[in-house]
Amino acid sequence: MTPTPPAQFHEPIPPPFLYVRVQDLNLTPTITALCAGYEGGEWRAKALADHMMEWLPEFALNYTERKNCGHHNSVRLLREAAQRVYKTEKFQKRGEFGELLLHIAARSLPPSQRSAKSTTKTPTTTPSKDSTPSTSSQRPTLSNSGSAK
Repeated sequence: MTPTPPAQFHEPIPPPFLYVRVQDLNLTPTITALCAGYEGGEWRAKALADHMMEWLPEFALNYTERKNCGHHNSVRLLREAAQRVYKTEKFQKRGEFGELLLHIAARSLPPSQRSAKSTTKTPTTTPSKDSTPSTSSQRPTLSNSGSAK
């Protein structure tokens, strides 16, 4: 049985990476579309893979393993996390990478972008691929006019 973390404990998460491209929290069910974005006109596939690796320990390791991770065992634990994703019986029957992406989306979106009570409403159009900044510490969102803010 995995111990439950204390309420006051907050595990750090990787920096924001995915961009909200489409979102309407007033629909039932709500809709949110995320994208890794573009850099130099190319979709950031390698950067997305690298970002997924940043999340792998939180996705595949239990609380105690993550809490006890340090310089003495981080490589071993990362290896174990990757093996757990590939060696599960579920791996052949479902998309573990999709599950990892869903985990990333759920954990990295701010609460205001997860709640149906939010008033954030964005158009259902996708901006051009050149509108994604190559580096940013914040996830851009689209305003009703379609411009990034």
